[in-house]
Amino acid sequence: MPVCPKCGKEISYLRYGERAINIAKFDGHDYYSWDTVHIEDYWYECPECNATLFTDDGEAEKFFESKP
Repeated sequence: MPVCPKCGKEISYLRYGERAINIAKFDGHDYYSWDTVHIEDYWYECPECNATLFTDDGEAEKFFESKP
């Protein structure tokens, strides 16, 4: 199992996060017709220490190929 380079703990997955904007119509009473716009800003972080480890898909994939 790979080891987090920040906290040294073994981890079996990375948490993925991305920024997005949610847009909706508001008629004075309710919100409707929701739309989500994804922004090219994402990251992978350690589930143990919450440190951002990667901002590249390929690097995150390589992480699981590494040996502790």
